[in-house]
This record gives sequence, structure tokens and C-alpha cells, in this order.
Amino acid sequence: MALFSRLSVSDSVRRTVIGNKAVSTERPVDIRSSKKAGPAPEAARGENRRILPGRAILPNRLALLLGATALAGLLPVSTDVVHAQVLINQNGGNGGNGSGYDGDGGNGGAGGNAVHVNNTDQSVPAPALPHVSAYDVTADGGNGGNGGYGFLLLVGNGGEGGNGGNAGSASATNTASLFTEGNFHHGMVATATGGQGGDGGGSGGLVFADEGDAGHGGAGGNANATATASSIIETTGENSFGIIVDASGGNGGTGGNAVSAGYANAGEGGNGGSAGTANGSNAGQITTGGRFSYGMIVRSAGGRGGDGNQSSSIFVGSGSNGGSPTSGGNASGENSGEITTHGDFASGLVVQSVGGAGGSGGGAFGLFGGGGAGADGNNGGNATATNTNRITTNGIGAIGMLVESIGGGGGDGGGAAGIVSVGGIGAGGGTAGTVTANVGGEIITGSDGSGDGAHGVLAQSVGGGGGNGGFALSAGPIAAVAIGGGGGTGGNGGVVNVNQAGAGATVSTHGSSAIGILAQSIGGGGGNGGGSFAAGGIASVSIGGSGSAAGDGDEVNYNVGNSHVTTSGADSIGILVQSVGGGGGNGGFALGGADVVAVGVGGNAGAGGIGKKSI
Repeated sequence: MALFSRLSVSDSVRRTVIGNKAVSTERPVDIRSSKKAGPAPEAARGENRRILPGRAILPNRLALLLGATALAGLLPVSTDVVHAQVLINQNGGNGGNGSGYDGDGGNGGAGGNAVHVNNTDQSVPAPALPHVSAYDVTADGGNGGNGGYGFLLLVGNGGEGGNGGNAGSASATNTASLFTEGNFHHGMVATATGGQGGDGGGSGGLVFADEGDAGHGGAGGNANATATASSIIETTGENSFGIIVDASGGNGGTGGNAVSAGYANAGEGGNGGSAGTANGSNAGQITTGGRFSYGMIVRSAGGRGGDGNQSSSIFVGSGSNGGSPTSGGNASGENSGEITTHGDFASGLVVQSVGGAGGSGGGAFGLFGGGGAGADGNNGGNATATNTNRITTNGIGAIGMLVESIGGGGGDGGGAAGIVSVGGIGAGGGTAGTVTANVGGEIITGSDGSGDGAHGVLAQSVGGGGGNGGFALSAGPIAAVAIGGGGGTGGNGGVVNVNQAGAGATVSTHGSSAIGILAQSIGGGGGNGGGSFAAGGIASVSIGGSGSAAGDGDEVNYNVGNSHVTTSGADSIGILVQSVGGGGGNGGFALGGADVVAVGVGGNAGAGGIGKKSI
């Protein structure tokens, strides 16, 4: 369970000592909290250290803040490069698309090995095409081609999607000045990402239709970026990052759809590609000037499993299963220089490892319909961030240092409709990895007074949420049966460590709901059971799917012996350490109707997760 506490202080500065950690607040602070409960009080148990004594009451705005915080770093990152002032391109080529009946897509080519050192000043003045960076080193795999559509009068067969190519390795070092002006223009980019799997081709036939399965994503490689002490990087527009390092795996493609009067079988989603290792280091100066423009982001994400597709038939329809994802790789980022951002949601240093989400099952429509099953989300890897110099942010939600591992969410089960229909089963969420935040130097958020929701340090490990069960709809002149799919279990959060780097740390925030140091392990929520509805002339049976159990939080360890943490806004806790179990999934509803007998059984709810010791 998570325990927060209430503390009221006067306008004069007070210091509260947590162990031997000094925390000060410069304005009246109202800090409350409560247990994280599942469906029943006994479902959320655990052990957590109180930071300060007091009441256990959680205001709604703080609860919403912490809920949103679990997704703080999962903003879209676009690294599509049209051109760069310096472009070192070792990308694989894309596979061609299949054509016509049973025409398979081509596989993407593999990336090569790209190593480069830039010693020359580069600039991208406005106006410029989107996605033009100053310095770019890439070794991405090529995308797989899509399968062709297959149709014949009696039998249809769609082509398979091509597989994405594996990435190579990319290593970029900058010693010079990089400047970009305008939106979507990054300073320095190093990527080794796997290619995307091609989509399976659809199919149609009067008697039988068998679609194409999707292609698999390619594996990510190793990506490294180093900005030396002489490096100066500045971007002025929105969505224009100082440094991007990405070693993510490619996503699986979507299976093809199938349509037939007889039997229709939709294509399976493709599997995601495995993630590589990402490392970033800055010893120079980074300045960004727009919204969503991070100073430096280092990411390794497992490839997402592709979704299955739906089938439609008069008689029998079978939705396909979602593809399997892969785990996130290890990611590490270090700042020994200076990072300054000016813009809302423009965090300073971001390091994340994200497990791939499972593909969702496809729907099925026919007299007898069975929805496809979702695939389990995969695990997040280990994420480590270190600061030993200065990070300064200005803007709402602009976190100073964000380090996180996120388990992939489980895929949803596919829905089904027919006289007899069974919804697909939701899949389980992935387990998050170990998160380590080495905190030193100076971290300031909202230095111009604009830092609402801008935490100084956020270190979190969040389990993936379970997928929802598929719905089931049935209707028949005599009888009808509908069974909703069960939800998937939530993944567990991982261990979180906050350590001291160097001689100690100074952290200050300037805004409401801006926590100084927040360390948390959160279990993923359980998936909801699928609802069901059945209407028969004489009899009907309707059974809702069961919700599933949530994941547990893990240990959170705070090991900073010499720190000065200052907050100056309402609801801004100095140091918050918590382990939170996820909420259990809801049971699916059941509705039925018939002239003689109708049976409806709702699904059971899932248990909440358990929080563990925080020290």
C-alpha cells in the first residue's frame, strides 16, 4: 500500500529531516495520502515507510497527478529523418509489397554499422522540411512489405507480410556546435531500430478465405551518442530534442482480414522485434526552446506485437491472435554537463526501457464466432540515469530527470458475434525492470515559476496493464449462447533505487504538484472481463468474463545521504517514496433475454495488487 502524509508549515522556511536527508518547503504545504485499495480492502496489502507522520487522506488532484505520472515519459518520439546537415545513413532498404493472390511482401534489409565523429559546426535555419536534424547517425532495419490481397470466386488466399530487417549499430560523437530552428528539428540523433513488419494481405472467397499472416518486426541494435565537453546543442522549436538515442525493436504487422460466406480465417499479427542497448552521455551544453522538446532522451523499447484481424462469414468466423512482443533493452543516460529546456512538457534528461505491448486479438462474426486472443505484454528492461552537474527546466510538466521501466500492456481479446459466440481472452501485462536514479549536482524545475507538475526527479517502475476480455453478442431464433472473454493479469512493478551521485544533490521545484524526488514502483492494473449479451427465442445463456488480478509493486530504496530538496508550490512533497499495488479488473456484465428461460451470470472481479516495503 502507498502511504502519504499530511504536513502543514508556516510561510517561513522549515526543514524536515527524513533520516539524514534534509527537505525544506518554502510555502504552506498540504500533503495527504491514502492506501491504494483494490476491489476489497484486503486486496491491497503491503508495507511502506511513512515519510512524515499525519493523516492519511489523499486529495483528488494529487491522486490524478500520480496516476498520470505513470505515463509521463511515454510521449511519441519521431526520429524519421528526411535529411540532415550531416547524415551517416547505414539503413536497410524497405521490402516491396506483394501483389495479388498469395503475393508475399518482401523482407526489409538489415542495417549496417555506422560510426562517426562530428567536429564541424552545423545549423538548420528556418524554413526547413520537417524531421531535418543537424547531425544524424542511423543504422535502422528496413520495413517489411505488405502482403497482396487474394480473391478468387471460391477460395481466397492473402499474401504474407514481409519481416522487418534487423538494425545494425550506430555510434555518434559530437564535439562542435549544432543549431536547429523550427519544429521537428533535432540536434543530434543516433538510432539503431528494427524495421516494422509488413501487414498481411486480406482475402475473400465464396467458400473459404484464408488471409496472410503479418510479418515480424526486426531486432534493434546498439545505439550510442556522446556529446563531449566542447559540444553545444541548441534547438528552438517544438518537438525538437537536443539528443535522441533509440535502440528499439520493430513492431509486428497487422494480420490480414478475411471475408467468406463459408469459413473465414483472419491472419495472425506479427511478433515484435527484440530491443537493443541504448546509451547516451552529455558533457557539454544542451538548450531546447519549445514544447515537448526534451534535452536528451535515451530509449530502448521492445517491438509491439501486431494485432490480429477480424473475419466475417455467414457460417463460421475465426478471429486471429495478436502477435507476441519482445522485452525492452537496457538504457542508460548520463549528464555531466548542462541541460536547459524552455517549454511545457520539455523534460531535461529522460531514460526509459519499455516492454512491447501484446497484439490484440481480432474479432469474429458469423453463426459461430470466436474472437482471437490477445498476446501477453513483455517485460521492461533496466533503466539507469545519472546527473552530476546541472539540469534546469521551465514549463508545465517539464520533469528534471525522468528514469523509468514500463512493462508492456497485454493485448485485448477480440469480440465475437453469432448464435454461439465466445470473446477472446485478454493477455497479461509485462513485468517492469529495475530502475536506478543516481542523483547529484543541481536539478531545478520551473525556474521561471511555470513548473506546475514538473517533478525534480521521477524514478519509476510500472508493470503493464492486463488486456481486456473480448465482448460476446449472440442472437438466435431458438437459442443463443454468449461468453465474454476473461481479462489478463497486471504485470508487477520492478525494484527502484535512488542513489547519491558525487558529493550530493540539490533539487528544487517551483510550481504546484511538483514533487522534489518521487520514487515509485507500481503494479499494473488487471484487465476487465468482457461483457456478454444473448437473446434467444426459447432460451439464452449469457456469461460475463472475469476480471483479472492486478500486479504488485516492488521494493523502493532511497539511498541519498546528502541532499537538499526544496519545493515552493501547493501539493508539492519534498521526497515521496512509495510502492503501490495495481487495481483489480472488473467483471464483465451479462445480459440475456428469451421467451422461456434466460440465464445471465456476471464475471468475477479481480484482486488488487500488493505494495511492498519502501526504505
